[in-house]
Amino acid sequence: MYPLKLHDMKTKTLFIIATIAVPCLWTLNWIAVKWYYTSGQDAGTFGDLFGASNALFSGLTIIGLLYTIYLQQNEIKNARTQHDEQKHQVKTLHDEQKHQAQVHFDEEKNYLVEQIKIQNRVKFETTFFRLIDMSKDNLEYILGDVGYIAISQIEQTRKTGRDAIIELIERFTMITSGQNPNYNVSFDSGGLYFEFESLLGMFNAKNYVTNLRNIYIFIEQSTEVDIKEKLFYITIITANITLAERWLLYLSTFEFSQQRFAGLLAKYNIMYPEANPFQLDQRVINILNDITLRNKPKD
Repeated sequence: MYPLKLHDMKTKTLFIIATIAVPCLWTLNWIAVKWYYTSGQDAGTFGDLFGASNALFSGLTIIGLLYTIYLQQNEIKNARTQHDEQKHQVKTLHDEQKHQAQVHFDEEKNYLVEQIKIQNRVKFETTFFRLIDMSKDNLEYILGDVGYIAISQIEQTRKTGRDAIIELIERFTMITSGQNPNYNVSFDSGGLYFEFESLLGMFNAKNYVTNLRNIYIFIEQSTEVDIKEKLFYITIITANITLAERWLLYLSTFEFSQQRFAGLLAKYNIMYPEANPFQLDQRVINILNDITLRNKPKD
């Protein structure tokens, strides 16, 4: 129950005073009549005066009734106020519990998301390094052409790995230069790829080219890493291959199904078509430039 306000205290005080004053006035009235009136007629008058006092008591009863109603209204008002405050407290508590539950849910969700990211990163890096190991293994199986060595009389020892790749590109340069009448090359992407694929088979380099290309494609298509991370991993790969290996990838885009790969090489600045360290025929460079321009992603 709430404490009475100032005006409630005044009302209560007035009621108490009125309750005490009325009997006192009635008593004083009785004493005065008794003192001044002693005859029978005076007694009748005395009785009539008590009738007036009874009217005062009736008035006091009405005042008491009104005050009781007033108190009841205050009680109802206070009860309603108390109910509203309790309702507000319950709502506040419910909102706080709901907020805490949401915070806990978000924390759990963020934790699960981070765990999934970690798992995806582990999965990505496992595949990434497995492809690198496969590439290293395939590199060891690349062998120089014995027939080419015999003709050039450079050396009788067969080259392997990256040295064999340089030899392969030099052989392709010789075939497409037009200086050897034994080769009739068709200068279009299909004809050039036919000559290049023949050399890949001759040097046992096709698996290496395919695997190395797949590493770049795997990084580009991965959803486990963002753009900056993709650039990071591609930079790692590019930094660990030679210029001859880059050109090996670039020449593989003569194949129609792999021409989009030329766009990926250009996107990450892996190849610079303007450079021509192996002195390839300008017609070959022009075809490579055309393939790159057609497949280069728009900014």
